[in-house]
Amino acid sequence: MTLWRRWRAVVVFAVFSLQISQGQQAAPPPIYLKSRVIDPSAPASFASLSLQQATLADRQRVLVQFQGGIEPELLMRLRNRGVRVLSYVPQNSLIVSAPHTETFDGLGVTYRAALEAWDKIPEKFLADTNGWRTPVPMVFEFYEDVNSEDARSALLQAGATLRQHPDLRPWQILADASPQLAYQVASDSRLAYVFPASKALLNGAPATACQSGFTSTAGIAAALAAGQGDGWDGPGKGSANLTYSLGAMTDRLDSTLARTEIERAIAEWVNYVKINIRRGSDRSAEKNLDILFATGAHGDPYPFDGRSGSLAHTFYPSPPNSEPRAGDLHLDGDELWGGGTDLYSVVLHELGHAFGLGHSTDPESVMYPYYRRADALTQDDITSIQLLYASGPGSLDTSLPGSGGSSSGPFTVTVQPPSSTSVTTETITLQGTVTGGQGKVVVNWFVISGTAIGAAQVNGTSWTAAGIPLAIGTNQILIGATDDANAQSSMLVTIERTGSSGNPPGNTPVQPTVTVTEPATFPATVATATVRIRGTASHSSGIAAVRWRNPVTGRSGTATGTTSWDTGLLDLGTGLNTITIEVQATDTTLATRDLAITRSGGQTQQPTEPTNPTTPEPPTDPPVDPPTDPTTPTNPTPGNDTTAPTLRITTPSTTTVTTTAATITVSGTASDNSGVTSVTWTNGTATGTASGTTTWTTSVPLLIGMNNIIIRAADAAGNSSWRTVNVTRRAN
Repeated sequence: MTLWRRWRAVVVFAVFSLQISQGQQAAPPPIYLKSRVIDPSAPASFASLSLQQATLADRQRVLVQFQGGIEPELLMRLRNRGVRVLSYVPQNSLIVSAPHTETFDGLGVTYRAALEAWDKIPEKFLADTNGWRTPVPMVFEFYEDVNSEDARSALLQAGATLRQHPDLRPWQILADASPQLAYQVASDSRLAYVFPASKALLNGAPATACQSGFTSTAGIAAALAAGQGDGWDGPGKGSANLTYSLGAMTDRLDSTLARTEIERAIAEWVNYVKINIRRGSDRSAEKNLDILFATGAHGDPYPFDGRSGSLAHTFYPSPPNSEPRAGDLHLDGDELWGGGTDLYSVVLHELGHAFGLGHSTDPESVMYPYYRRADALTQDDITSIQLLYASGPGSLDTSLPGSGGSSSGPFTVTVQPPSSTSVTTETITLQGTVTGGQGKVVVNWFVISGTAIGAAQVNGTSWTAAGIPLAIGTNQILIGATDDANAQSSMLVTIERTGSSGNPPGNTPVQPTVTVTEPATFPATVATATVRIRGTASHSSGIAAVRWRNPVTGRSGTATGTTSWDTGLLDLGTGLNTITIEVQATDTTLATRDLAITRSGGQTQQPTEPTNPTTPEPPTDPPVDPPTDPTTPTNPTPGNDTTAPTLRITTPSTTTVTTTAATITVSGTASDNSGVTSVTWTNGTATGTASGTTTWTTSVPLLIGMNNIIIRAADAAGNSSWRTVNVTRRAN
């Protein structure tokens, strides 16, 4: 992205100078790619239409710029000629698949050419001459009109080593290849882009792709495009004044919590650039980001596809999009928001598109093409957004219009200013009032900079929130009120904690104490596919949560209990697993302990038989509760026994169940050539072990809403297989 911005000023200046010197009408705008900026008016550009690499059978795949912009009439004329739009590129350009005989005459074309191989490869791959012939894991993304078997064949013929991942899109293939080989494949016009594979993809963890930002008429943005225009501030690095509005919320999350997570994501972006954004009431206003949950067809050209498909989509700023659609962010209401799908992480990613960013090739970036659980922006994200806007901070106003000043709104929450915004205590009490509203009013508080959340005591028009925990440093506390009519109001309070009696100012906070009691010794070596970790934790302020993560499998979760905690059964990859136990105290201080556990031998396999005799499932349909709660084990190096157990679920008789019961009985059979050693289950962070092995049964507790129950069978060699049951528990 740095490269195209660096060239951009030079190209724009050159085009402008050419217009003045020749007295001509405005030249076509530059075309912005990650690899370069194309000047359509350059003499060699249009004349050099060598399309031999852009053809396959009777189709050509080329980059075409149109003088009049991308309008619905143009798209209709292209369709009538048998031209398929593959993706959009700024400015006024499309990558298309067209009949070999198509010349695009009469369509106002200002540029047409085949893409170069190096346009499709990240610059860092090309710059690393030492690793030019060294294979690295990459994702090869082909155009959607390419048959997946043809794509795989092209990679195999080039010498790539293919990997398997069931959650990749049909036109994306994970493979080990050198940059030299990737460059060779990129000369094939069927290939759209290449990007590095993330650790989660390599570990076989469930992954959900972002569809990229959308344009109102021309579909998704090309992966090789460098952002989408100049952002809301226009050319150069300026500031932008925007509003955001909230439409329908999801019934899977408390509305105040959902709003808080959305506003927390907005606050993270405006920490770094001069975007001033306030809450608005006009959802169709210009420069407004309308954020809502929807299901199925919901009024734009891109209907949602139900659970475990597309999580969200966002429309880029204006231009390329027209108002009022520009900047709008839509979330699929069918997803497990709060029950496996992290709302904050998804919104944080989508807001990058709403502000004008495309996808990043940095696997650790929030803007990587596959969602990842994120607590904050990475340096890559910050650098990218600061290429569009002046360095921040900006500002965020979450109060509804009319909630302050002389024209108070019908429903508002106010916070009584604390005696001091700088304290030394571990907790603070805030008070305030609510005015207006219908029926019962609920006031909640949320520490944005931490993880604490709670409810205030409401007495008439007054409320009190006691015991709000504070971390050393800056604490942003959101106070949100909701009435029976679902009207909402909120205020943000900033409190600086400079120290406490236990932690004087300038000293490091006292960390929690962590003790592991099972396994008894470390490093540990096991032959099974799972391990259970138990222990204790203590801190003067109390323990808020104990979490775990295993980078080898990509999985993470929250242990049961606090002062005495239990992770349940955790999946292991073959070889060394460094499992991190993280203990968070009530005052938000943290302590971590890394545990080395080596799993010897064994191989984890995907299931190969249907879950139920009456309801067959595809063998590559893993549990998907993304973006960041992996449930699929890795595929380690096989030992002597590499055959996974055969696992069947006989009760319930279908894989999708609706019930009002608090538990569900799941039973079935399992068999293996070396014997089944255990059958276990997980439902979110809850885990357990079934009774029996070859014939097994278990009772699984259910949460209100969607439950994705995973049953796993393991053998003595450490091989395992899994099946899933999706259960919806209704409140009544």
